[in-house]
Amino acid sequence: MDKTTLRRQLKAARSAFKPAERRHAARASLRLALRHGLLLRSQRIGFYLPQGGEFDAHLLLNQALCMQRECYLPILPRRGRVMRFGRVDRNTRMQPNRYGIPEPLDAKPQLWRKPRLIGIAYECQQAETLPHDPWDMPLDAVLTERRLHRFMSNPP
Repeated sequence: MDKTTLRRQLKAARSAFKPAERRHAARASLRLALRHGLLLRSQRIGFYLPQGGEFDAHLLLNQALCMQRECYLPILPRRGRVMRFGRVDRNTRMQPNRYGIPEPLDAKPQLWRKPRLIGIAYECQQAETLPHDPWDMPLDAVLTERRLHRFMSNPP
């Protein structure tokens, strides 16, 4: 299956969730993240703000801030494809990027070497294989509302 078709199917699956189900999934993923120590293992943690029915990471972000972790949100590059992250706290001013997604205003972009990458998704978005492009970043794990899926190795 090509990437566009798969994205359309996964987007439809997540769009079927009702608001109460989304809130329940966010709370369940937070409990799993705490149980697995995901917010304890790193001092610096990157998050995203959900758009278009994406899994809501706000509870995880707020918990990490309460745990005095350094939290970062993506900043789209003006040129190139290397994603950078800007540090945020509860008082960070935000501005929409070219896609309307809020980004930290006046944040100095950070780029880390070999970060541990854990995605967040609904369990219904699981797929056997994923088509990928050279610029796609392989994940080390994916956290859902039901479990933490760890990957032993990642294809190039």
